Amino acid sequence: MKTLVLARYNENISWSSKYDHVHIVQKERDLPNKGRESSSYIWWVIQNYEKLPEKVHFLQGNPFAHTNDNLESTYFPETDRNGCALHCGLKFEEITIPLGIELPERWSFPAGANFEVTKSEILKYKYDWYKKAYNLSMNHEQAPWIFERLWCLIYKL
Repeated sequence: MKTLVLARYNENISWSSKYDHVHIVQKERDLPNKGRESSSYIWWVIQNYEKLPEKVHFLQGNPFAHTNDNLESTYFPETDRNGCALHCGLKFEEITIPLGIELPERWSFPAGANFEVTKSEILKYKYDWYKKAYNLSMNHEQAPWIFERLWCLIYKL
């Protein structure tokens, strides 16, 4: 059973109708339109922390620029502590320090913040950690691009 969590603003998500377990986090209904997919994912974890499924596949409303038809990421760019090569100038430390995340010198990440994670990986972090992460995702202007690069470090993807 594949559980999908879709971060949606106004994308056409009719493609998701072939799946049985789809949770849609709708911007402007469930939460303000801030933080892109990172705030949506974290908000969903907070709402479902006590009743998580065994695996969760987090996806943008239209993930197909970064995934194949099986919803698996197809592009893994490399980044460094400054966000280069794609978004140089990211201030990782403003999010990683408060969340206690250590950065390697370089790493690869699934483009588009489309990834699958287990319940046990999610639960490695306490509920309060997610509340702090949510506040950062909503209030730091670079949060969407920083979190996109951090998910693989947070969850050991």
